[in-house]
Amino acid sequence: MAFEYDEFGLLKTEHQGWASLRYRYDEFDRLHEMVLPDGQALAYHRDTAGLLSGIDLNGQPLTRHRMASTGEEVERQQGELLSAYVYDDEGRLTQHRIHQGRLKDISAQRDYQYDPIGNLKSIQDSRKGLRQYVYDPMDRLVGVRGDLYEQLIHDPAGNLLEQNLGASSGQSANVRGNRLTMHGDSHYEYDEFGNLIEERRGKGQKLVTRYTYDCEHRLTSVTTPDCSIWHYEYDAFGRRIAKTNGLTRTEFLWQGDRLIAEETGDQYRTYLYEPDSFKPLALVDGHGPEQAEVYYYHLDHLGTPQELTSQHGRLVWSVTYRAYGNVVQQQVSEIDNPLRFQGQYHDPETGLHYNRHRYYNPNTGRFITPDPIGLAGGLNNYQYVPNPTGWVDPLGLAAHEKRSPDSSINTELQASLRSLPEGSYRVINQVDTPEKLGFANNRALEIELLQDVDGVRFYGGDAAKEGAFVAVGKIPNNLQHARQHLALSPFYDASGRSVYNTMDNLVDVRIQKAAKVLIGEVAPQQSRADRLYSGGGRRF
Repeated sequence: MAFEYDEFGLLKTEHQGWASLRYRYDEFDRLHEMVLPDGQALAYHRDTAGLLSGIDLNGQPLTRHRMASTGEEVERQQGELLSAYVYDDEGRLTQHRIHQGRLKDISAQRDYQYDPIGNLKSIQDSRKGLRQYVYDPMDRLVGVRGDLYEQLIHDPAGNLLEQNLGASSGQSANVRGNRLTMHGDSHYEYDEFGNLIEERRGKGQKLVTRYTYDCEHRLTSVTTPDCSIWHYEYDAFGRRIAKTNGLTRTEFLWQGDRLIAEETGDQYRTYLYEPDSFKPLALVDGHGPEQAEVYYYHLDHLGTPQELTSQHGRLVWSVTYRAYGNVVQQQVSEIDNPLRFQGQYHDPETGLHYNRHRYYNPNTGRFITPDPIGLAGGLNNYQYVPNPTGWVDPLGLAAHEKRSPDSSINTELQASLRSLPEGSYRVINQVDTPEKLGFANNRALEIELLQDVDGVRFYGGDAAKEGAFVAVGKIPNNLQHARQHLALSPFYDASGRSVYNTMDNLVDVRIQKAAKVLIGEVAPQQSRADRLYSGGGRRF
């Protein structure tokens, strides 16, 4: 792997083995163009408020978007289909309509209802029917009613003991120290680190699946009951880059933590996402502009794929899921789609979902290895999420709730949030700030961190190493550009002494999970010598 950056510290080329990704940015350091490994080119367009208005593929429209002033997407053109979205006052999706062209009748519709606490109450799907959800006093999902009937039972630690279609089987799972030891007719064994190493099931437990790990607890091979052996390979960042069974080899390419392409023999496909998100936007089947066939994703309120359609609006893939993500029915399967919950890739050879840092088993609703970040990811280090109708975990590290409304946040503050990792925060409130804090328009967001977040501080000369402000997001690697970006002008302390930050030193600062901080855009500053410092960076 190799990475090239421009003079502002922005990534311009990313090399992974035989493939490369190339990036170009606009004057506000936002991604404007991306050249994919197979030579296809994406171009991102934004409106005057900086919100996404369209994406082109190879110079032709891929999608067009219309955003409300609050930042919510209200329309999306995908080929010949037009999607319209409706939200409630809390910014939650309440309706998704799909039209075959602007003036024609609705071809599909999903309506969402929520209870007073904010849990998803029901989904009315014009194609798949009605589904209603029941919760216990701790907001854990205990029942699904409607076109699919499920009953779920949890223990006090949040372990899923039963996940039955229909009535309870009367036989709960066995759990010891949050490790699942028996579930249905399956028996599980673990190594000394808590990694699942063996599953026995079937009559006399004769169907055996064995799991092997490397020294970093990454799954490296699986032996299935039919004696097939699958091997898995990873790069220096722990991303899975290949899987093979001796006959076939699939290689994977990444853009950060998102899977962007895969190749098996002469089959090649690309996955495109909504900007700064794990929500899939389109699947491009075929290598290069001449062979590419585009299919569009249609998602639910969590960002889980429900359907894929062709450029002409024909339905080519549609499934129904159980509550914890395993497919219970395929309505249409003209093409294959392995993407499941956000950040998950379905492996048909094992039934597991690769979830970036771990593997998830939808049959048990849990991961097969402990959380690599330990208790920072939650008290139960095998649990996927507390509630699968309202939470996601794109990285396999720490779940976060999707109901938190960001939609009422103004455009500038939304841009500040985009400087943070997806799912790393919970918005508490927009606040007015004193002018001395130096936030643009004297406005900032109060947020709670759901995971550790890294930032930096420049210091030197009269400026101390410790202080109240921490820069986050992209920082130019040219000192003068960084000074302008963060508006590090000379200032006067309480005693009237002039303070100047020479920026001789740079220190990494890790803000701990659960911290409550203010984040916003750095306002322009003018020194007493009338020199202007432009600002525009993001900081805590």
